[in-house]
Amino acid sequence: MGSNNKSETEFNKEGWGTPEAPPAGQFFPGNRLRRACEAAEEGAPRMALLTDAIRQADLAGAPYWRLFFRWMYVWEVSFHDVPAKALGVSEDFCRIFEEYPQAMGQDGWQSHLMVCEMGIDPICLMPAVPHEEWQRRMDYYWQLVQKYKAGYRNWYWQSWQYYFDRDFGRAQEYYEKYWASPKDDMTDCEACERSRSVRFLLRAGRREEADQMAADIFSGKLTCNDVPQSTYYAYLEDALRRGRPEEAAPYF
Repeated sequence: MGSNNKSETEFNKEGWGTPEAPPAGQFFPGNRLRRACEAAEEGAPRMALLTDAIRQADLAGAPYWRLFFRWMYVWEVSFHDVPAKALGVSEDFCRIFEEYPQAMGQDGWQSHLMVCEMGIDPICLMPAVPHEEWQRRMDYYWQLVQKYKAGYRNWYWQSWQYYFDRDFGRAQEYYEKYWASPKDDMTDCEACERSRSVRFLLRAGRREEADQMAADIFSGKLTCNDVPQSTYYAYLEDALRRGRPEEAAPYF
């Protein structure tokens, strides 16, 4: 092991993160950087550390950590920062993963699917992004879905979400296929699925079905980090769209 005097097991435990031993004389402190990122305040402080961690991992040529810190970055911007920042980093992750498909272990395919999807999700709210770019990413996502035999339901969700404000007729086609698709390890929680459906049903003018779908959410039976907030938003949006601000007020 050269001048490090460390066994392969010690390197893997302390931070190299790949099944292979690192080159002689090199050690990448991935776990130390990970802990620092996790301990940092959400937002700008954590983003700065993650950006630097990606830079260091790239310079070290450590495949696992190049992927891991990009995964962490995409997750962070998707839930705690500006989701649009995920677009480029998601593409980088997928490119590196294709080059080192074993770097994240046997369950790495889940991260591959998830990061790919999180690099598509923001485009639904970005009208300036050309349709061709969305389609290119969705085609790649579909290849992964077929390769890993998982994520069909989420692929249809991304499709009807994209067309929701662009072509509601097409959105409805994908919505039906979404509910007809089986659940798998990549399926979102039931609370999120129902809340999304409430918004769709309200836009479709199917208020009674929407109310039934929302019943377990408003009773507190189904909750998550985004629900019931997103469900309240669906009713607020619907009321404003129909020109009923007094009806929207309680949901606000």
